[in-house]
Amino acid sequence: MSAHARRLQTLDQVRNFLDDDRTIPQTRSREDAYRLIEHTVAHFDYARLRKADKGLVRSYLGVVTGLSRAQITRLLKQHRTTGSLSDRRGAPRRPFPRRYTNGDIELLARVDALHGTLFARATCRLLRRAYEVFRDRRFERLAGISKGHLYNLRHSPRYLQRQGATRDPIRLGSRERWRPQPFPRPGHLRVVTVHRRDAGALAGLYLLELVDEVTGFQFVGSVAHLDPSELISMVDALRRTFPFTLVDFHVDREMQPAKRGVAALLQSLHTERPAGTGALHLRSAYPRTANRYVAAINVFFERTLAYYLNYHRLLLFPSERVDARGRTRVVYRDADIMTPYERLRSLASASDWLMPGTTLAHLDAVASAMSDNEAARVVAEARDHLFQKPGEH
Repeated sequence: MSAHARRLQTLDQVRNFLDDDRTIPQTRSREDAYRLIEHTVAHFDYARLRKADKGLVRSYLGVVTGLSRAQITRLLKQHRTTGSLSDRRGAPRRPFPRRYTNGDIELLARVDALHGTLFARATCRLLRRAYEVFRDRRFERLAGISKGHLYNLRHSPRYLQRQGATRDPIRLGSRERWRPQPFPRPGHLRVVTVHRRDAGALAGLYLLELVDEVTGFQFVGSVAHLDPSELISMVDALRRTFPFTLVDFHVDREMQPAKRGVAALLQSLHTERPAGTGALHLRSAYPRTANRYVAAINVFFERTLAYYLNYHRLLLFPSERVDARGRTRVVYRDADIMTPYERLRSLASASDWLMPGTTLAHLDAVASAMSDNEAARVVAEARDHLFQKPGEH
C-alpha cells in the first residue's frame, strides 16, 4: 500500500491531498489497487458516509489508482456485495474460434523481415504464392488472410516481439503502384537513381538504378566514375540480366544533369557496341581509384539481388477500363499484383522480344528455382556477408 494512504486519516486530509498541485503517484498493479480500495473503504466506513463524502472518497480512489469512475463504482459495488475484491477477469465462456495461431504470426513476422514489410495487398499475394505456387504447407491458413486481418496480426504483441529491425544498406526504391506507360514493348530503360554514396561499404561509389518501363525489371549496379570505360561493363551486365533485348535509355523530365549524362552515355555505348560484339576499348580520363570491393558488390547486385527483384518481388501494375461515359480509367486490381517476370510473361508478344537463345520455358524454370522467401533469404545472407566489417569473413 502507498505511503500517502497510511498518512490520510481523516476526510479533511483527503480533501487537502486532492487539492495539492503536486503529481500524485498511482498504484503499480491491479492487486495494489484492490488492496488500497479495501483499506480505504474499511478505514472510512464508506457505507455510512454522506453522499458528498462518498463522492470525495471515490474521487480520491480514482486519482490514486488511475481507474475510471465507472470502474471504481463497480469495484465498490463488488465490495459491498461480497466483502472483498477479486479479479473476475478470465477466458470467455464461449470464445470465438481462433483462426491464426502463434506460429502463423511468427511466420508472418519472418516473411515481413525478409521482404521489408510490403504493403498489405502485396503481402497477401506473397503469402498466397507461398502456398499455391511453391506448395509450402506452413502458409495454408495465411494464404487466405484478408488485408484488414493482416494489419491486426501486425499489431499483435507476439508479432511486435518477433519482428526485428531490418538492415538495408542498398535502399532501393519500392513502388507500390506502377504508372501506365506509353511504350509498346519492354526494353525502354529509365535511369531512376544516380547517387554517390558517402559512407558505408559503398562509400566513394556511384549507385545506379535502372528500371524497364513496361515490365518493371530492375537493375542495380555501382561504378567508381561516370565515364564510358566503366559504364560499358554495366551495359554488358544489363544484357546478361534482362531476358529481353534493350531498346534505349532515358530519364524523366527533370533537371538532374547526372541522370541525363548517364542515360546518354549508356545509349551511346549500347548503340556503338551491339550485343555479341567484342570488347570496346576506351581510355578513361580518371585515375583507377575505385573501391576495392566494387567487383564483389556488382557480382552481388547482378547474380543475387537482380534475381530476387525481377523474379520474386511483387509490384502493382495498372489496368485500364472504360467507364459509362466512355472515358478510360486507370485502376489497380489485386489480380495485377505480379513480379516483373510475370508481367513480361503476360504480354501477348513476350517471346518475340526475348534475347537470342532465350525461351519462356527456360525463364519459367529460372523463376521456379526458388520460392519468394528462399530468394529473399539468399539476398539477406549474401548482403550480410558482403557488408560485414573487414576481418569478420
